[in-house]
Amino acid sequence: MKDTFEVRDHRNKSMFRVDDEYLNGYARLCGVNSTLVYLCLCRHADRNQESFPSVKLMAEKTAISERSVVRGIQTLIDWNIISKERERKKDAKWLNNRYILLDKSVWKSKPSATQSLGNKEESHTPNQTEPHATHDKSHMPHSHTKVTHSKVTHTNHTEPSSEGVAIVIDSFKVINPAYKLWFARPPQRNACKRLIESHGIEQLLAVIAILPKTNLIQYIPNIQTPIQLEEKWSTLETQLKKKKEESLLNKGRGLAQ
Repeated sequence: MKDTFEVRDHRNKSMFRVDDEYLNGYARLCGVNSTLVYLCLCRHADRNQESFPSVKLMAEKTAISERSVVRGIQTLIDWNIISKERERKKDAKWLNNRYILLDKSVWKSKPSATQSLGNKEESHTPNQTEPHATHDKSHMPHSHTKVTHSKVTHTNHTEPSSEGVAIVIDSFKVINPAYKLWFARPPQRNACKRLIESHGIEQLLAVIAILPKTNLIQYIPNIQTPIQLEEKWSTLETQLKKKKEESLLNKGRGLAQ
């Protein structure tokens, strides 16, 4: 006679809920760190779907950096999955942030298959979709877009297309083999949009093309991602100008001798 047993868990434990819809596509779009943050917020949510864990606590609970937590929170806000507010005590001291878990009916729509770039299949992992351009509104102020290799200067504030963003992301493949992940990461996509708006896609692609060389030069910032390029653009520009001046000066000295 075979031994029979019943698998049941009689331990006392608490539970929390995560909406199925989040795992049916949004987890992939938001990324691993954002998903860990969302799970932590769900774990600490009260009956009003409000959650109060600090960034430090979430970092400790999920074993990711505080910076990753902050970015994860912003990604969730970008998709309208959560909102964030700050509360103040009567003595004017700030409390922790208050996060509100929003109903899935107000989440930003997942992109449909028709919104992906049909001719850019090599830039996507299988079945991977990307947020539509209207879903990733940048919080940075718009500036005029100038194309340095053309006489045309755009003075309107139209948002860069998804195809333009994809072209920029794809150009990073010679620098960072993880570039495919950025198609589904709003922070990297938003950085591409701001770079296109600020510098024009032609100049931007020209700069990205020289990064494999500049990354090897001492004192010039090493740039691997769109976010890093946006943050270090001014420094890169200054250092390249300095190197060019030094080269001309050395060339002049050589001729003088």
